[in-house]
Amino acid sequence: MAVAAGLSFASCTKSIEPLEKKSLSQEESPGTESMNRENPGSFALLSSIDLGNTGAAEISAYDEKTKKLFVVNNSDGVADRCIGFFHSFQSGALNKYQCNNLWGFVNSVAARDGFVAAAIEAITKTDAGKVVVFKATDYTAVKLIGVGALPDDIKYSPDGKFIVTANEGEPNSNYTIDPMGTISIISVKENYQVTTLDFSAFASMEAGLKSRGFRIFGPGASFARDIEPEFIAISSDSKTAWVTLQENNGIAKVNLVHKVITDIFRWV
Repeated sequence: MAVAAGLSFASCTKSIEPLEKKSLSQEESPGTESMNRENPGSFALLSSIDLGNTGAAEISAYDEKTKKLFVVNNSDGVADRCIGFFHSFQSGALNKYQCNNLWGFVNSVAARDGFVAAAIEAITKTDAGKVVVFKATDYTAVKLIGVGALPDDIKYSPDGKFIVTANEGEPNSNYTIDPMGTISIISVKENYQVTTLDFSAFASMEAGLKSRGFRIFGPGASFARDIEPEFIAISSDSKTAWVTLQENNGIAKVNLVHKVITDIFRWV
């Protein structure tokens, strides 16, 4: 039985409250501002909406410039899958819902400065995926960029110079096709030029990584083909990305400026 999926939004009516007074030894250094935190008890529901069945409302992104919210919708019955969007979100209402067809299974979405980037897997998931960048104002496509197989997560860097995708590269069900897991770095101001990185250079580290708990387990899979990047976090200075290798029990460190994977870490 299908389960309905939807969105709910809350607001903070009291804004922020100060943290408890610190002891003298915990006092902040002179010249620094006091830390504050939001009070969860002051949150109130603003609005909610039913978007569809399983697969709807999985990932969302808000564009501050246009005051619009963009939501992945891969629910059954949605033609060719899409990005759903809401107008006038500054009012707190989820109104004027529409669906922008992007011709593929949309795994993730990111928004910045009036533009939206969507990570879309191929019809055959082991084939190369793509990123579609479109305007948040009128939803016209700006650029179509080829990336690695099964782009799963997508992020804008804080400075807006890069779009980064974690391309999971999942195998087919019987492992007869197993694409490389990769990371794509798209240079926004260089006409969306893309550099896609794989993990071949780290194959010599396999034994050492496995001895510390890193997993390479696919039947007959090489090191590079077994890596499966999943989620991305980018440093505040926009120079470094950290990408989880979910199936492998690890994290990759990526230099965005020089467009190179610099290290792999095994997480505990």
